[in-house]
Amino acid sequence: MAECAEHESVQDAYVCSHLLTGDGLGFVFFPDAGNAWPDAWCLACEEVRWKAGGWNEGNEKLAQITPICSGCYEELRARNARSATGNDLPLEHAA
Repeated sequence: MAECAEHESVQDAYVCSHLLTGDGLGFVFFPDAGNAWPDAWCLACEEVRWKAGGWNEGNEKLAQITPICSGCYEELRARNARSATGNDLPLEHAA
């Protein structure tokens, strides 16, 4: 459980550092039926991940994945998502 001064003790979540301060950066994640708050990253990180053929040490370092609480995750999704679904994963990247 994540500790958050704003949301108290809630579920852990992980996002790229860009989403923490960004606005309208896109919000990308791979849906996971077992996790309501799967790891998420911005569209710029997605483009780097896609071109590299997946996550690797270099692009993970660029993304600077940061632990947050699920309440903060929902706030970041609302602020950064560009699509009505809340997931901006390009269709060609989903395969």
